[in-house]
Amino acid sequence: MSEIRVRGHYLVAVSGYKLRQSRTFHVFSTDEGHVSVPDRLLPAPLHEPDSMQWWETIWVVGDNPRERLCKLDRGKPYRRFARFEDALGYAAARQRRFPRQEHQVVLVIQDEYDKPAMHLVRTEDEAARIEEEIAKKRSEVERLQAEYARARAAEHPYMPVLREHFSRSRAWTLSDLVARIKEEGIDAVRASMPSSTWYKAVRDLTSAGIDIQALREK
Repeated sequence: MSEIRVRGHYLVAVSGYKLRQSRTFHVFSTDEGHVSVPDRLLPAPLHEPDSMQWWETIWVVGDNPRERLCKLDRGKPYRRFARFEDALGYAAARQRRFPRQEHQVVLVIQDEYDKPAMHLVRTEDEAARIEEEIAKKRSEVERLQAEYARARAAEHPYMPVLREHFSRSRAWTLSDLVARIKEEGIDAVRASMPSSTWYKAVRDLTSAGIDIQALREK
């Protein structure tokens, strides 16, 4: 069977691990009273893989000489694997060294909005299916974005020339004004805003070569 390569990379997630707090004690209530237990005697919690609790508590193998574990939300670099087999083999080897911990392979890939997303995967085929689904969603997003861009361009045909003369914010303000003039008519738009704002907009449009009197009125 040929190797399946995806656009993302893999990491090894570890559950059942925690930092021991030597000065921390946990107090439990029983029928006979309260019991104080040192933190070092309590096992790390194990949750169902891919559950919300699992994602919140997992550690990952860090990219450091001693391969210390790290948390994803703390900005530490983690070890990346280009091939699923390499990540799976590493996870299996570490599982033998730390039998009380649980190891899973996670695919890190850009989603349809080009933002990093993580997926628990158990086979190469599963990783390939995830990538295929993302590719389909990305195609749909790109189609919708193209439609939106065409609609915006049709609604704001003067944006390119306005951007040559003004900041993005000012250009959009003037372009929206032009769209309103086309939709509502010059008199209605002029009556809806202060005279100083109107005449400043007219001067700006004129300086950009746009004659508002020539705009189509409805």
